[in-house]
Amino acid sequence: MQRKDSFFSIVIMPPSGRRSWCLRLSRSMLAVLVIGGVALVLSLLLLIYTVGRVGIDVANYRRLQQESTQHHRQMNDLQNKFKEMKSDIELLLERESEIRDLFGSRGRSSASVKSAVSWGDLAVFLESDEQDTWREAVVGMGEVLGALKQGFIRLNQLGQQYRLHYAFTPSIWPVYGYILSDFGWRVHPVTGKSRLHKGIDIPSWTGAPIKSAADGLIVYSGWSSGFGNVVVIDHNFGFRTIYAHASRLLVDRGDLVKKGQVIAQVGTTGLSTGPHLHYEVRRWKQPVSPRRYLDLDMFTASAKVW
Repeated sequence: MQRKDSFFSIVIMPPSGRRSWCLRLSRSMLAVLVIGGVALVLSLLLLIYTVGRVGIDVANYRRLQQESTQHHRQMNDLQNKFKEMKSDIELLLERESEIRDLFGSRGRSSASVKSAVSWGDLAVFLESDEQDTWREAVVGMGEVLGALKQGFIRLNQLGQQYRLHYAFTPSIWPVYGYILSDFGWRVHPVTGKSRLHKGIDIPSWTGAPIKSAADGLIVYSGWSSGFGNVVVIDHNFGFRTIYAHASRLLVDRGDLVKKGQVIAQVGTTGLSTGPHLHYEVRRWKQPVSPRRYLDLDMFTASAKVW
């Protein structure tokens, strides 16, 4: 039989004076209730901690996911920027090479830039996931691209000067044919006197087109006693050309003409023994051999006559 002090009594007395209640618990039962209550509180605390921890982990996961997405976006932007710069550099190198080939200065600065831009070394960056590495690569490429653009701008300006100079330089055959009588001293076929032949004679058929050897301004188009129908063109840079013995003139004084434009037709007017073009080139008012000014491109013009 249990002792009296082995039990605990809990009396519940309502304030209205109603019948009270008495709850009698044994010591062991109270211990169970206390342990159970403590366990319940601990469980609730653990649940609250777990839910809170899960919430923190979810927030961290989302943050990391956003950071990862942002990282991949930045990496893609850097990679795309890198590839665009690489394409721009390759295009500039190609155009620079074309211009330098045209000027006869093959590979002078291209080689130095290509040595600074080794695609074999830079290909390593394509396999890297390090954002700092890519950023350094893009910065380096930007510096190379900037330097190359500056060089290309200067080269392009030089190219424009060369193209302008070439446009005003006599460089084509004014008439299709061959040289019958060259520049120099000879016996004139009509007068029989020895005199300096200041141009070349190119035989052709009557009516054949005569073309301007360069861009220029018509300073004379009309009749001359020795030349017959003649056209004189001023080309700037000290160049002037003369086209004589024409059967028909197709330009007037003051006209602007382009290289290759038809200005007259072959004839045999003036002191002439047959249909041909007498063609002269003068540099700073001095007659020079037109042979040097036939079939020139920009490279040969810069090497031979400038």
